[in-house]
Amino acid sequence: MSSPADIIASYNELLTERYIYFASVSLLFYDFVITSGREVNLFWTKRLTGASALYFFIRYVTLVYEILDFVSSVFTLSDKVCDGVIKSYTALEYVRYIPFAVFSAMRAHGLLKNWVLSTLILVLSFTPLVNFAMFPLGLTGMSDPVVGCVANILRITPNEPIMFVFVSLARAGLILADFILIVLTWVTLAIGPARPHLHLGDNSRRSLAAIMLWNGLMYFVILFILNVLHLSFTLTSIFGIDEPSNITLFTDPVTSILTWHFLLDLQEANQRDLKLDSEDPMHTSMSITGSLNFARVMGSIGSIVVPGADDLDDDLRSADEPSNDPDGDMVSTQPGELTIAERSNANAGQA
Repeated sequence: MSSPADIIASYNELLTERYIYFASVSLLFYDFVITSGREVNLFWTKRLTGASALYFFIRYVTLVYEILDFVSSVFTLSDKVCDGVIKSYTALEYVRYIPFAVFSAMRAHGLLKNWVLSTLILVLSFTPLVNFAMFPLGLTGMSDPVVGCVANILRITPNEPIMFVFVSLARAGLILADFILIVLTWVTLAIGPARPHLHLGDNSRRSLAAIMLWNGLMYFVILFILNVLHLSFTLTSIFGIDEPSNITLFTDPVTSILTWHFLLDLQEANQRDLKLDSEDPMHTSMSITGSLNFARVMGSIGSIVVPGADDLDDDLRSADEPSNDPDGDMVSTQPGELTIAERSNANAGQA
């Protein structure tokens, strides 16, 4: 039986965890409020696409999940109600990873248009669904007079080796998917020929490619770090090396905030005029029928960012079109190229 000192220490740890939890939830609700105006302008007044459906699912399922979690933490519930609340918000917690996985896979497709790599990222991002195994293992809710409504797994304890399997599979898949997307975003946009044309410093002129580079790197780097920390701290607590860390309480809220900000920025960029001027050779490719149908369904997250084929053709045509100089000779429009007469003389000399 625990001593009074152990009970007091456990209660203090729980109190600290609750304070940090309320701080993370407050951040989420604050961001929800301040982005509501952009949401109305960018999504509510437009036709429904895959991007908007994904946005609404992530945003409002997260909201319901946090409300249920808040209810279980604050209010005194009966055992029956507590059991229903715990099972509901636990199911929502795991279901929320489905749109996150779809979002990651669609970003990979938008960058590289490679279904094999996109499917790999989708599968890796689905690994947190392994936690649904908690339900057949006896997940239930119990109402404690001191702690409140808490989750309990009847057939295992938090420190059993099987918990190591759940945590490792769930987070390792996310870490690997985030790492692949970081490398893919960097190689595709940051060091490619499009880099000088992305307008990264001017928010009002950022193209879809610039949004994918800047937000994509920030999004996946932060999630990569959070998932590494989450896995590290959880494993150390399972093996008894250290106490559980409260930093993991920020993983879900920050993931949701970053995702809906990314979707808002993509939607905003997608609704601008993306027929670019002479300084920007990037545009969203809709020329191929398959890509067009895909983009119609997925909206902003389904746009394929490629070098502008139309702009490139125009440049090539202008390079080949000669113009007359004042003396009537045909000259090249590009500096450093031979005139037509010079080409003819050179060819005659070679013959």
